[in-house]
Amino acid sequence: GYEHTIGLKSNGTLWAWGSNIYGQLGDGSTGINTAPIQESSGSTNWSAIVAGYDHTVALKSDGTLWAWGSNTHGQLGVGTTANKTTPTQELTEANDWFAIGAGGSHTVALKSDGTLWAWGYNSEGQLGDSTTGDKTAPTQESTETTSWSAIAGGGEFTVALKTDGTLWAWGSDNDGQIGDGISDGGFLPAQEATGATNWSTISAGDQHTVALKSDGTLWAWGEGKDGRLGDGTQTNKNSPTQESTGATNWFAVAAGIGHTVALKSSGTQPTPTPIPSTSAWGLAALAATLLVMTTVLIRRTSGHRPATRP
Repeated sequence: GYEHTIGLKSNGTLWAWGSNIYGQLGDGSTGINTAPIQESSGSTNWSAIVAGYDHTVALKSDGTLWAWGSNTHGQLGVGTTANKTTPTQELTEANDWFAIGAGGSHTVALKSDGTLWAWGYNSEGQLGDSTTGDKTAPTQESTETTSWSAIAGGGEFTVALKTDGTLWAWGSDNDGQIGDGISDGGFLPAQEATGATNWSTISAGDQHTVALKSDGTLWAWGEGKDGRLGDGTQTNKNSPTQESTGATNWFAVAAGIGHTVALKSSGTQPTPTPIPSTSAWGLAALAATLLVMTTVLIRRTSGHRPATRP
């Protein structure tokens, strides 16, 4: 998150540390912790985690979805806007969730049937339900597509992949982060401008998007300030732009607030467990190398907070 960190251990337990003003550490308190502390339930079947600005979302191996922390806009999905200091199951109590993403103050999730659901802050249409009203419970995106395969939450926008390898986004587009070549935002999924069908990995920063293709190339768009797009400029881009080196051995990527971090394989033919090299660019990039290593290990994307939050 913006001021808190979460982690999973191999034994299925979930730990957190840092700021805890809204209960985002999940330990039943609102006190800061400077060392990892286990969430209050002591569960041993956590399987995936993501962090928004001040809220935490997690999946269990039984397919249930839980959240805690700030709930000002309903981002916990529990049917209210009251903050929670301990893991709380989303309102529908579904058990077929399989992927999660957290934006600034909204949450997105996929079900095993390929449908996409979202809740929380919706001022820019980031929930994809054709409205700008906040939602306090899981709400299906309006196209009711059943072929979504991956998701990522940005500051006030959402990015997703379909099983056919296409990439779609919706919500705030002030800096071109939707990637459709228009920079005008939208309440419905819009395909990125190139119409490519070989996207494989996505990550969303506060106002920029990064993605990998199956050929190992890395592309970015949105806010270019501080060089976070990696294209050798600080210019915003409203359509996918390849990073400046043209490398073809990228295999993991993560977007921070104002920087991007990515891993390369050890060679053009990576082994099943490649030995990575790390590259970073943008604001404070080198200090955040650990971010992408975490992303690879727990296969998550997370939202990030700008200087001010809604």
